[in-house]
This record gives sequence, structure tokens and C-alpha cells, in this order.
Amino acid sequence: MLSALGVGFLLGAPLVRALVDRVSPGYLLGGTLAATAVGFGLLFGSTPMATALPAAVVTGAFGSTALVVVKTSVRRITPNELLGRVGSALFTAEAVAAFAGPVIAEASSPATATLVACGGTVLSGVLAVVPLPRSVHTGHRETDARSVTWSSDG
Repeated sequence: MLSALGVGFLLGAPLVRALVDRVSPGYLLGGTLAATAVGFGLLFGSTPMATALPAAVVTGAFGSTALVVVKTSVRRITPNELLGRVGSALFTAEAVAAFAGPVIAEASSPATATLVACGGTVLSGVLAVVPLPRSVHTGHRETDARSVTWSSDG
């Protein structure tokens, strides 16, 4: 199963390379999170290996793409003096989610934990697509929620 997930990660690398500068980050993140949620659901809902292995590949490919989109976008739009704090907040949220999954599974069932994970992933994807107010940051960067552009003035 981990090998299939790894194959998915390897397939995600050229996918993200081709899409990260061509598709707006919000839409790309929303789509990859939705596909990751489908992969989660198929992976944890299947019992035969014939369906679990392709689901792991899908989860790996789109999950890795989502990770790269988030990290790339954060680095592009966050002012340098805030980058450490924003990165820490993201890593803390990831750690809380990684801790919450087993706690939910133990308190209820693995099926409930799967539904919560899929639902949370889809909700995150929807929130990624919702436009935020346009803002201009110092440091020659102009951004909004869906597009990241770099100004050419020095």
C-alpha cells in the first residue's frame, strides 16, 4: 500500500510542475483536495487490493500536488518577515489533523474517521476556491486568493 502511495507521489511531481504556474492556486488546490478526498474514500472503503492500490496511487498523486500547491503559494504570497510564523501555523494544523484521525477512529470507528477526513478535505477544497479580498503586500508582491503574480519592478 505504501508503495502505491509512493508511486502516486512520483506521478504527482510532473503533474504539479505542469500545473502550478498555469492554474490559479485556489482552483488547483480545490481540485486536488477534492480528488484526494475521493482517493481517501476509495482507499479506506475498499477491501480488495485491486481497488485499494489504484486508490492509493490517486491519493498520493493528488495529495502530493495539494501539498506542493500550498507550500508554493505560501512562499509566494507571505512577506518574508512572516514566513516562519505562517509555516509554523500550517505545520501545527497538519500535526493536529494527524493526531485527530486516530483519536476519532478510537472514539468511534475507522469508518467515521474516514468520513471526517474526507469531509474535512472536501471542505478545505471548497474554502480554497472561495475568493478572499484582494490585498497588496509590501516586498513587490501583489496577490489575491486565486492568482499569484509577481511585479516586475525591482
